[in-house]
Amino acid sequence: MIVSKRKVKKIILLMLTAVCVYELLQIVYLLDYRDTKIDKLEIKDTGNTTKEPALYEFISEEESAYDTESTEESIKFILLTTSEADLQFPFTLFNKDNTIFVDNECDYTNCYITYNKSHLNEDDFDMVAFNSPDLQEVVVPEIRSPHQKYAFFSIESPQYHPVCNDMYDDFFNWTFTYKLNSDFRSWFFDIYDSNEIRIGPPVDVWSNFEKIDDDLKTRLESKQKIAAWFVSKCETMSAREVVARELDEELLKRYGWSIDVYGDCGKYACPRRYAQLCNVKIEDEYFFYLAFENSFAEDYVTEKILLALNNYAVPIVYGGANYSRFLPPDSYLNIRELGVAEVARLMHKAYKHREYYHNYFKWTNYLSYRHVSRKSQVCQICAVLNDKEEMQRTTTYPEFRNWWNRDGWENECSLIEGLF
Repeated sequence: MIVSKRKVKKIILLMLTAVCVYELLQIVYLLDYRDTKIDKLEIKDTGNTTKEPALYEFISEEESAYDTESTEESIKFILLTTSEADLQFPFTLFNKDNTIFVDNECDYTNCYITYNKSHLNEDDFDMVAFNSPDLQEVVVPEIRSPHQKYAFFSIESPQYHPVCNDMYDDFFNWTFTYKLNSDFRSWFFDIYDSNEIRIGPPVDVWSNFEKIDDDLKTRLESKQKIAAWFVSKCETMSAREVVARELDEELLKRYGWSIDVYGDCGKYACPRRYAQLCNVKIEDEYFFYLAFENSFAEDYVTEKILLALNNYAVPIVYGGANYSRFLPPDSYLNIRELGVAEVARLMHKAYKHREYYHNYFKWTNYLSYRHVSRKSQVCQICAVLNDKEEMQRTTTYPEFRNWWNRDGWENECSLIEGLF
């Protein structure tokens, strides 16, 4: 049988077309398969009010496999309620989605954060979080479900952010603050003993400490200046700037000393980008460091105190906390208790009598003070949402305003209401 050239060309063309169609179908199949995988791992936030997993962006720890921990049923949804103003700390820490839990290698990463109220039905969120700076302006969800936990967050003192509206009494289920009796702590530092066991704060019974060793005595010998203060906020609710000025005047008048003030409120500079050099300066040169808080509040002891403790300077404290639960006895001077004149006298005594000064550091061979990691702060949020027992427990604060605000808060709230 003789086949013409025209028929041969036609057959070849048909074969090539078939191959092309086959390859095209393969590509379509692979694209469809890839999209299916992406839908499971990258769930887009469309603002829809259902819990369909294909509507949320959920980041998996294992890019190559779909972990059952990230299924629709196990996702814990967190709504951050905010005002129209810029985000306030600690909400500035929270990324949208579950990135913050993945990045900090939390035990639980199946918690999804959003600022979008229409992300779900209002009563479907597992936690609705409120930040103290926003409470005056925030819009509260209209519908609330018994399974939800309404959580109050604050890292600031109530002197700056009092809660005045009586609607917040018997409103919150959980509190995440620095207060020692919060449900969950957002604190500033930990205290460890010599066995690397975390013991506080708070510490209600302190151990007895022996005298310091000769190496530490030698390290303390280089100090020749009486006190330093690193500060950038020059006018505060606690009026710490007034007390610092009075102390400086007392030291100068009676003993010829002056406090070296660094930052925006003083004549000396040590920028934050040189923090390590600033720390060395405290350790090498200064007997005391002013750890003055910007406001008065129960348990409000911030990381300022670590600049003294971790750089072999004695902290002079000024705040509203019971410092005996945060600092060992005879390791600090409390200017609110002792008064300006007595603190100035004891400071000068420490300079004149080194053995007396050494006694402030007896604790250093037994304890260490450390910054709290971001991980330990954020991981507890997702952990508690995965704790069935905690989720089933009913807790409220019937007198939340009395719990949160400091004494005399009624007068402060009346003043605020008069201003607005």
